[in-house]
Amino acid sequence: MCEDDQKPATTACVDRSFEANGDLREKFGLLRGESCGDIVGSSQSHGGITPAEMCQMALSDFASNLAAGFTLGGAGLSYTPPSGYTYIADLCASTCGSHGIISDSCGGSGLTSVSASVVTTTTIAELRTRIANAPTTGCDYYWGPNGPITYTEEDWTVRCGNPAMIFLGPGTFLLSGSQLDLRSLTNYEIVGHPDGSTLDAQGLSRIFDMAYKSALTLKNVTLINGRAVDGGAIRLLSRFPAGVELTMSTMMQVEASRLTIRGGAIRDCEATNDGGAVAAISESAMFGVDCNMLDVEISGCRAGNRGGAVHVKDMNMNMADMRLRNNSAAAGGALSFLSVPNAQIYRSSFIGHAASGNGGVLTAVGSGRTL
Repeated sequence: MCEDDQKPATTACVDRSFEANGDLREKFGLLRGESCGDIVGSSQSHGGITPAEMCQMALSDFASNLAAGFTLGGAGLSYTPPSGYTYIADLCASTCGSHGIISDSCGGSGLTSVSASVVTTTTIAELRTRIANAPTTGCDYYWGPNGPITYTEEDWTVRCGNPAMIFLGPGTFLLSGSQLDLRSLTNYEIVGHPDGSTLDAQGLSRIFDMAYKSALTLKNVTLINGRAVDGGAIRLLSRFPAGVELTMSTMMQVEASRLTIRGGAIRDCEATNDGGAVAAISESAMFGVDCNMLDVEISGCRAGNRGGAVHVKDMNMNMADMRLRNNSAAAGGALSFLSVPNAQIYRSSFIGHAASGNGGVLTAVGSGRTL
């Protein structure tokens, strides 16, 4: 279960084309540096399968018991655990050990060590090429498993399926005045090296600009010295197609960009308008679209208008285990929420923020709620 998209197929433990004969909506496979909890959390709907069952199934048992184990039941799937299945972790040493994957990646947590067999991206030129060459896989509109508000933190993920995986090498990548443009209908997962991977905009540009209906997951990557009008480090753009009015029947047409950040940091970024670090901007209200941040430090960021660290408009905001320090803005020294349907903030610290106007830490305008 330790294949990654950037290794030749001859050295992969498992062929990524395995999709449970199409019965599963999302591919089942652990990518290098990803834990079982990550893949279960980032999958969409597994019917009656529990995370524990998913993590315990060996791939061989999963395949051999597919016909008996999965049945189509209405729009979803039901699952009957096969008898005698083994833990994936028990297979790692024999099937994946030569590729540097340890058992933690099959049921533990956090990032595993990157071995020499991983194809890493080591220069900014390579990074730009990988981003430019990503396929336009698209992402169907989705809510969380239980509706438009995703309360369970393990579900705070981008659930678009089959992202373009990019594993950064150690060190600092200088952007030299040109931001990284994520095109519409593309989906990326960028994983930082255990020894540290930093993207430095040098105060000359934004770092990531996310077009309508693009998706990005960052894991253990540090972003520094971004500068732009909105979103000094990252800007997300979302909208409804021109001429489409928001109704229950048209909601699925939303062109939402999706962002999840797990680990890492954003430091010393600036927006002359909104969102010193991140600006998630929707052109109209949309429900069930989440922006997720878990275990991230945001420090020393500034906004000339709203949200010294983060500004969100018309999207849900989910945060947990955050460390926000010394950010500033005219309003909302740390956070600015404008017509946000639902915001959740858990186990997070806010230290040393400043606002010349309202909300030294947080400003929230419009309907919605913050937990």
